[in-house]
Amino acid sequence: YGGIVCGSCRAFFRRSVQSKYYLIFQCKISETCEIKSETKKKCQFCRFERCLAAGMNTSWVLSDEERNRRFNKLNKLNSGQKSNRSVSELYMKFTREEQHVLESVCSRFYFNRITWLTKLFHLNREAGLNILEATFTIAPLKMTNRIILAQAFQLYFVTNIVPKILENSNLPSKDIAQILNGENSEISHLFKITQFKTKERREETVMQLDLSFKKDVSDMVNNFREVENPNMVEMISKLPVKIGPTILSYEELYPENWANNKEIEDRHRELVKKLQRWPTDEKNQFDYSLVFLMTFILLFNSDYNPLLTRSIVEPIQLKYVILLQRYLRYKMNPEMANKKFLEGMLVLSYTKELWEINNLHANVQN
Repeated sequence: YGGIVCGSCRAFFRRSVQSKYYLIFQCKISETCEIKSETKKKCQFCRFERCLAAGMNTSWVLSDEERNRRFNKLNKLNSGQKSNRSVSELYMKFTREEQHVLESVCSRFYFNRITWLTKLFHLNREAGLNILEATFTIAPLKMTNRIILAQAFQLYFVTNIVPKILENSNLPSKDIAQILNGENSEISHLFKITQFKTKERREETVMQLDLSFKKDVSDMVNNFREVENPNMVEMISKLPVKIGPTILSYEELYPENWANNKEIEDRHRELVKKLQRWPTDEKNQFDYSLVFLMTFILLFNSDYNPLLTRSIVEPIQLKYVILLQRYLRYKMNPEMANKKFLEGMLVLSYTKELWEINNLHANVQN
């Protein structure tokens, strides 16, 4: 029913929902009873609350009528194709609770923010100026500044978004520190920023470095008087504001021979394309919900960091893996949903490989 629990608690949860007794459960103490194998039968209220906290969903419990229609072979044979359709519709239904969880996932990526590019100027003025020049096609982006740009995005992600994702996870402080400072945040962020918008412009594939990169550049240019450095104000005032910034292409970010190894460069581009193609629906339309869900799944992947407590982190990841599977089956036909889900599981290894290539060649200069 969406959570990782023992068989006894699974049966208890099912009976409680089917009978609707869970609506009248009461705790005789303070609603904070410790639930263990030895004490779980002492307080039904706290036991049921513990089931909900583990991710179990009341809407996933079938009623007697639904259960008979789905599992009773005789009923299936008598009702024929009509019954099969009913079961399919029931199985594919995306519940209100699931929609609420998905909306909560997406909301973690939206908030009022101070422009990250302004902070970049304070950290590294030369890199900030070159990035602005590149987005306005005044000068090419230097390889060293591409790395600084990626680091600025990563810092922004870790300090503004990841804490909002972790705030209700109930993870121990040790695991929170490992996720914030380890590979998980870097790999999950790499997937998020390695998304493309395909545009027919000189037959180039244009990379969308961040979902709001272009807006951030425009905001900074339009409010350049807020920048404290006088020389910076003068430089920004000369930018072609009416034309507007452009999103840097893959070729501008990774020019020929950037890794000094054609085989690695070809594999890098292939991986980027695989990641770019995944978060699309049946009509090949980009789906932001898939990006956000996969970012969560990557962030809570205990395989990336052996120091994470697997018994605690893995159930959190599984919760979002199940939500992804349910969402795909809700949005797509069964065959397409299964194919997209299997491709999604490959995204975990593709993103890790891409991250390893980037790190291996992080010091390559023009």
